[in-house]
Amino acid sequence: MSAVANTTPSRALALLQLLLLAAVTWARVVPNNVPICKRSDPQYDACVVKSVEAITPHLVKGIPKMRVPPCEPLVIPALAIDRNLEALKVRADLKNIRIYGGTTFVINKLKTDLQGLSLDLSVSFPHIYMVSDYDIDGRILVVPLKGRGEFRGNFTDVKGDIQGKGMLVNISGKQYLQVQKLTASADVKDAVPQIINKDKSTEAITNTASNFINENKRQVFQIIKPLVDDTLAAVLTEFANSILRTMTIDEILPD
Repeated sequence: MSAVANTTPSRALALLQLLLLAAVTWARVVPNNVPICKRSDPQYDACVVKSVEAITPHLVKGIPKMRVPPCEPLVIPALAIDRNLEALKVRADLKNIRIYGGTTFVINKLKTDLQGLSLDLSVSFPHIYMVSDYDIDGRILVVPLKGRGEFRGNFTDVKGDIQGKGMLVNISGKQYLQVQKLTASADVKDAVPQIINKDKSTEAITNTASNFINENKRQVFQIIKPLVDDTLAAVLTEFANSILRTMTIDEILPD
């Protein structure tokens, strides 16, 4: 799976865990203090929001039964980047990614259609902090991107909108819910990236790229946004389906 530019993982991976929260709170194996939301509940969406709020403290250490890793920080071993577009051409490896602030989310909107197995979710994070090792080669517009070192990013007022459509699959005589289609849109009010170059031969290139990114944050984000959204949707789908395979549809949506 491909990823996108250096500012992507903090938004994509932090938002990723939010889609999974709905699945986690719907399951029967959640902690005792988390409400179980029945499909017959006329206030089902409100119940899910309460479940998410109740389970948030458990995300710090993770929920092994649901394959949810510890979230403070959320550690991602590696992400690969490989894009070749007119305004952005980049190949890079991000390793040892650590993301802080992923459990500080607020649910702005949740709308489910249980008959149609669809989900419309809007979430926001006051602050996300990310640290990652990087090795990159490419360009954004006409500005070269080349070097290796450490990337640090502070992101404030991060928002994500997610729409998903599910389908039922039969596995060994039991029905499971899987994501059939998912779209995502991410935005961030402000970002303060810091690139710490460890390759002296590319120090000048790194400084030029860093200055360009900091002086043109909104322009840079608009260039990478379609890639951010596509990658976010792909990662969310993979992670959600992995978790959803741990429970049947009746466990997710009890009567």
